Amino acid sequence: MDEEYRPLEKYYRTYTYMLKKKFGKRVVRISLDGGFSCPNRDGTKGYGGCVFCSNQSFSPISRKNTTVKEQIHSVLSNLKHPEKYAGFIAYFQPNTNTYAPVDKLRYIYFQALEEEGCLGLAVGTRPDCLNDDALDLLAEINKEKFVTIELGVQTTYDKSLEWLNRRHTFGDFVDASERIKRRGLTLAVHMILGIPIETKDMMLESCKIISHMPIDIIKIHQLQVVKNTELAKIYEKAPFKIWDANEYGDFITDYIEHLRDGIYIQRLFSRVIYGEIIAPNWNRKYLIDLINKKLEEKHIRQGGKFQ
Repeated sequence: MDEEYRPLEKYYRTYTYMLKKKFGKRVVRISLDGGFSCPNRDGTKGYGGCVFCSNQSFSPISRKNTTVKEQIHSVLSNLKHPEKYAGFIAYFQPNTNTYAPVDKLRYIYFQALEEEGCLGLAVGTRPDCLNDDALDLLAEINKEKFVTIELGVQTTYDKSLEWLNRRHTFGDFVDASERIKRRGLTLAVHMILGIPIETKDMMLESCKIISHMPIDIIKIHQLQVVKNTELAKIYEKAPFKIWDANEYGDFITDYIEHLRDGIYIQRLFSRVIYGEIIAPNWNRKYLIDLINKKLEEKHIRQGGKFQ
């Protein structure tokens, strides 16, 4: 580790610190529903979406009857001590936020970009839904604002992607990542830990593969069984192993040690709206304290075992 770390960053590089370093102050991320659909829901690739998908529980901001501007104003009007923030990043989160003609993308993105205090965009999408027109538009915006593309990669194993009903391949991500980085855009990936058909060794190998890719940010999720999803039906019929908090804490510290230093970690685990989770039902504060304790006890530093 080097001198850029604050005490809180002594174990791994955090996305929060990355933004503060870039903009001088803290930054608000405002989750926005741009009214997009998904090819894995509308029949283009499939119906029903991924087995774990529940936009309502993962993205409580889903508000299709409000405009992007109204959603932004709603968040900013309730922001305490706005003077402490450099501005906000507009995070287009639910569904697939490049899945539309480029003129529609421009119209929706600029509703956010034109708002005072908007520092840039974070665009959540799929690796197979990034045509060159969309990337060229985002590269154009990136000349003036900070643009991050957040790709739902989830795993490097095609069999696991099939189990998740993702209906894209890891090769789709490899292709998308190369085209993203050629345009100088910031790349974030979402990864899922705890997929039942993967061993811990497979997940660490996946970490190694991802670490050799040109990614800037990682958002890590544990596999969550959420109500009213296909995964909930699978779990009810044939319950599979779900890690407890202590087991996850042990593994995520190993994962951090194998992750290339220089990749900023946006999240170590995820959570859904209260009352929507079936398993695992972890206490957020307890898990954060547990992970930090294990990092300290093991003397873990990000990238310590990366080769």
